[in-house]
Amino acid sequence: MIRANLLLASGAEDPALPPLVSILIPTFDPGCFLQPALDSVFSQTFSDFELIVVDDGSSDGSVERLRRAAGSRLTLIEQSHRGAPAALNAGLSRARGRYIALLDHDDMWKPEKLHRHVDLHEKCHEIDATFSWSSLIDASGRDLGPPHVLPWAGAISFLEILLNPVFTTTSAWVLRASAVRAVSGFDPELPYYYDLDLILRIALLRPGNVAGLPEVLNHYRIHPRQMSLAWRPWIKDLNLLIEKLRQLCPEIDAAVLKRFECLKTSYFAFLAYRRQEYASSCLLLLKALRTSPLTFLSYPFARRVAQASISGLLLPEALHRALERAVRSPRLQEAERASLTG
Repeated sequence: MIRANLLLASGAEDPALPPLVSILIPTFDPGCFLQPALDSVFSQTFSDFELIVVDDGSSDGSVERLRRAAGSRLTLIEQSHRGAPAALNAGLSRARGRYIALLDHDDMWKPEKLHRHVDLHEKCHEIDATFSWSSLIDASGRDLGPPHVLPWAGAISFLEILLNPVFTTTSAWVLRASAVRAVSGFDPELPYYYDLDLILRIALLRPGNVAGLPEVLNHYRIHPRQMSLAWRPWIKDLNLLIEKLRQLCPEIDAAVLKRFECLKTSYFAFLAYRRQEYASSCLLLLKALRTSPLTFLSYPFARRVAQASISGLLLPEALHRALERAVRSPRLQEAERASLTG
């Protein structure tokens, strides 16, 4: 049950004044994962925030529990199921804060998360978006180590965001509200890449306005029902995003977009590999190679996925798993298998 007493746990500011931070959590059948996410919000060392939870048509009873918990620090918005970006736009329309902090309903924050981000924003007024590093956790909250991303610190440009895997979860970001509104919020036509699309558009507002915090402040949960496990819908979103980038930046080099497509297709191959769809993974890797050969051959992650996928395709499963155990975290393998089997 969502505990209403959490609403007073972190020292609420004067409700008559706008909060400094508006936290947006879109939910859709969050199950048991919503409570830890809310606990991590109300355990923040930074207290000048409002929390807006947008329920996107849940049918698992979470709405009823949220209604009982709603109060001065938790605003509940209910809508029919339209996807995460539409839910975030609904939350954005009610947000009063100078900054927008994003949290997926199955992720968690460390207690100092907001404090670190707000401190950087307040010191550097030219920054519109900050992201922090993440760790992976399984369904029960066990730490699984870092994800496959580049640990970026400091300012990052539009092209660097495009061509470097620097974040793995929407929950990594705290954004200047004026910048989010300047680019018209989230794109409902991109249910998978809505976060990357938003950040890229913000990065185009002015140079040097996006920065990475060199600290693990987020926990990204791997579990059976997470949307990111299904790789096929990502391809449609990627094609839409690439076409959108061509329109936003007519001057962008076609080779850059090919590199971007290669990197993302390599990641889709990894998702297929996680689902033990080894033939599909190999086909995706071949597509990535053809899209941008030099990018593929210089990308260590793509090479590792290729080795693992070919091993899975050609070797007996027992031998393949034995080789995998020799080079990968047993906890991560266990969590990934659980995320597929439930």
